[in-house]
Amino acid sequence: SCFGDVMNALEKKSKHVPYRNSKLTHLLSGALSKGSKTSLIVNVSPSELYIEETSHSLAFAGRAKNIILGPAEKDKGEIFYKDLQSEIRTLKNKLEKINISCKLKDELISKLKKRPSK
Repeated sequence: SCFGDVMNALEKKSKHVPYRNSKLTHLLSGALSKGSKTSLIVNVSPSELYIEETSHSLAFAGRAKNIILGPAEKDKGEIFYKDLQSEIRTLKNKLEKINISCKLKDELISKLKKRPSK
């Protein structure tokens, strides 16, 4: 399979990894390249009906386990997320100040309305 070819190339640390051989491997190329954290979930069955498929799945998982992509890079999305959180805190503080200002104005208007007119 194309995914198996990619796994073989990654395992052998080949200079060329055939990501473009299928839509799936092309789509996963970012997750399967250096600097990525990747997990593989393998579905197995305890039923004797599926023993062959389970053994193939476990063999594939064993091969995948041997692939080392290198240390994962810091996620740039995480930095962007922290920046957004900081901006949200700033905007919440500004909104709180505006709400306090509005309450004070409302109280002042209410007091002025309660004053007896001359």
